[in-house]
Amino acid sequence: MERGRRFGISLVIFCTLATALLAIHGSRLVFTGDEGILLEPAQRVAMGQRPYVDFFAYMSPGSYWIQAAIFRIFGFTMLAGRLMTILDFSLECALLFWLVARFATVQAASIATTLFFVFQFADPTFLTAQHRWDSGALAMLSIVMALIAYEGQGRWRWLVSGALLAMATLCTPTMAVIGLITTGWLLAGRRVINVGMYVCGGAAVGISALLYMWQLGNLQAFVDQMIWLRANYSEVNIVPYGAVLGGYQNLFQDSTGFALALQLGLVFCIALPATLPPFAVSANLIQIVRGKVIGEERSMLLFLLACTLGFVFTAYPRPDVMHLAFIATLPYALTAIWLSRWCSLRLAGPAVAGVSVFAAFYIMSAVAGLWGTTTLPFAVGTLRVPKYMEPELTQLVSKVGRQQSLFVHPYMPLFYFLTQASNPTRFAYLAPGLMKTREERMVLEDLKKKPPEYVMFLHLSREEFLRVFPNGGGMNVKFTQLEDWLELNYKPLDPAVTVQGYQLLRRVSDSPLARLSSQ
Repeated sequence: MERGRRFGISLVIFCTLATALLAIHGSRLVFTGDEGILLEPAQRVAMGQRPYVDFFAYMSPGSYWIQAAIFRIFGFTMLAGRLMTILDFSLECALLFWLVARFATVQAASIATTLFFVFQFADPTFLTAQHRWDSGALAMLSIVMALIAYEGQGRWRWLVSGALLAMATLCTPTMAVIGLITTGWLLAGRRVINVGMYVCGGAAVGISALLYMWQLGNLQAFVDQMIWLRANYSEVNIVPYGAVLGGYQNLFQDSTGFALALQLGLVFCIALPATLPPFAVSANLIQIVRGKVIGEERSMLLFLLACTLGFVFTAYPRPDVMHLAFIATLPYALTAIWLSRWCSLRLAGPAVAGVSVFAAFYIMSAVAGLWGTTTLPFAVGTLRVPKYMEPELTQLVSKVGRQQSLFVHPYMPLFYFLTQASNPTRFAYLAPGLMKTREERMVLEDLKKKPPEYVMFLHLSREEFLRVFPNGGGMNVKFTQLEDWLELNYKPLDPAVTVQGYQLLRRVSDSPLARLSSQ
């Protein structure tokens, strides 16, 4: 396909999906612990607070800055909170089409893009605000820009490619490995001038970010946080490659006969983000070794294979299916290229048809999920919520709003954003295993200085903790001192208000805290 037509179709895909997803998914309420980790701190940044100094910031600042800029333009709404994620996902779909159409056929590109969209969108909890969406989309755009520049279509694109990769690294630091791979690829091809331009583009963004943090006065605090993260994150988060929450055995409980066969197919599709990277790399590498690809195309495909391995590395230490799905664009593309160019139709046809059948089940599930929603007004806009959750959510928003203060424990900061209640602590969440006694003391000190009116509290069981963090068997899942203090000073409402297992508590008038305040 000619360059102009390929770009035009990719642009149409991006615009169409972005528009449709903003209408369908932009204001849909989905409860996931990770979305609030970005939205609550980004709102603080938009209001003028400094990450790492004025509040505990879990990750590098790139996604905070992006989301805060969107909040400043569009306000604190769920639609604004989802905007960047939807643009990221739509861009990845467009880039997937561009890659497959460049190295294979339009038909293969269309099928691959459709299946990618269906499997990624089917689970509503997946397409939510996440720093890995930002870094994955920016890194993919950097790679495509590098391929275009490699073919001689404007040397200035090397500057842009390097700048985009630096932005991706600001969102997820391990994305720097893609920059190293790109640099090594250019050096192997003796393109020293291009290396210089690529590095200059990345350095311009990186140095600007460091100077900005230095000017804000939080550069040293950022470095300290990255050291803290390196020391604490892997200990609790490490999982085997391709793992799923609860283990694969739980997906087949009580399944027999036809139901078991259907479940096997669905689980196969669930595991595609884990199975496609090794398959795509090995299958394409065999064709390259056999001499099926020559010249510049051989060099570009080798580059894409190396980037696939680099993307898998960025998921460490938690390369489970969910985290691998964030970087699944390139494995999908390389698999489609292999099927289209080197796989016989007798094999490729049934394989694609079989996967498409299960994709239909995913579509029906997604439609059923959308059908089972209703609208409910929140402080961040009118949202589509599951019908079965409407009563408890109605009670929550009637009790807690902008005028109240709220503390959520241990791990659902999305409640802060939904209610727009103020968080009296420096922490958006306090995750067992990740945070230690030091962080618990800091939170308790903040709560004693500014005791909130309400608390959303989850009694976390060890079984549930180990389901999500299977490597945390020897860790304490309780913050005993903090939770004892909450039990003394807060009691459940009557009638009870419970959302996603979190019970709404209110400060009691005869508590030790209230008596101390009156004295």
